[in-house]
Amino acid sequence: MPAFTLPGLEAFRRAGENPHYRWGSVTAEAGEHGVGGRCFLPTLFPKFKISKSEPAFAIGSCFAQEVQMALVGQGFSFVSIIADAPVEDYFMQDVDDTWRHFWPLHFFHRYNVPSMLHEVRRLLRDDSPLNGDALLFPNKRQEITDFHYHSHFPLATISQAIERRRFIRKRLLGLKNCRMMVITLGLTEAWLDQESNLYLNITPTYWMVEENPERFVFVVLDACEIREGLEALITEVRSCAPAMKFVITVSPIPLEGTFAPNDIVVSTNHSKASLITAAREIAYSDPDVDYFPSYEMVFMSARDNVWTEDQRHVRPEFVEQIMQHFSHSYIE
Repeated sequence: MPAFTLPGLEAFRRAGENPHYRWGSVTAEAGEHGVGGRCFLPTLFPKFKISKSEPAFAIGSCFAQEVQMALVGQGFSFVSIIADAPVEDYFMQDVDDTWRHFWPLHFFHRYNVPSMLHEVRRLLRDDSPLNGDALLFPNKRQEITDFHYHSHFPLATISQAIERRRFIRKRLLGLKNCRMMVITLGLTEAWLDQESNLYLNITPTYWMVEENPERFVFVVLDACEIREGLEALITEVRSCAPAMKFVITVSPIPLEGTFAPNDIVVSTNHSKASLITAAREIAYSDPDVDYFPSYEMVFMSARDNVWTEDQRHVRPEFVEQIMQHFSHSYIE
């Protein structure tokens, strides 16, 4: 089944209205905003307009937090930011200066689509097992690690971890009042807990797998599974916020490591290709879902203007540039 179709004459008409329908129009000769320039800015065709005055929600990988913070700087309000979390009660790890501007947002990084779906269902359904002790595991120091969130923040007891989940759920239920949801896709590699039939948000420790060799399974999700997960997530959100507009992006940040039998670059490209395919196909078919090409903007711009020294993370000032491009097109 085709991802998208148009009647013949309509296809020619739209191509004629597209200033960048040929490759030659976007090469470096087009200036700093062409391919290879300082900041590639593609032509956008937004399906809808959004208002800064209406609350928004972001979910996704670490790049999602960069996007969220850039939009906050432009005047948006995100209910998915919990800036005043009681650190002493819920977060035990010190934060170095590199991550301090994210605090405590990096606890909420969500790396794979099934885990995003789990979180939305946890927020909206009282009977979700993740409102209990599912995916809570002791580490070697017998602290409790929450593999539905992030392993960097262990707590002393299961009851504390469940109470933290209650706190987060209460704060994030503002999702019901939002009008825009930004979903940033990060990985296709994931780990399934076969006992609970839930996907972990992060990789289990070697010690956990060694202790439970039949329990945890590594999977590489295909584009069809990703699309089905995204469609289920969108349906879930619409059950409480029927007017929600969805903007899907794909994180340009490469995988940190891979469990697939590939070079890390090959696994990264496979992952991003699958995520883009799923996101684009949903955006083609749903009038209230749009794809924002942040991934393409990063990789078609001059590397020295994009990447930090580790050649893996995007400079915050570059994220601000591309999100200004988003705002110029989408804000009513």
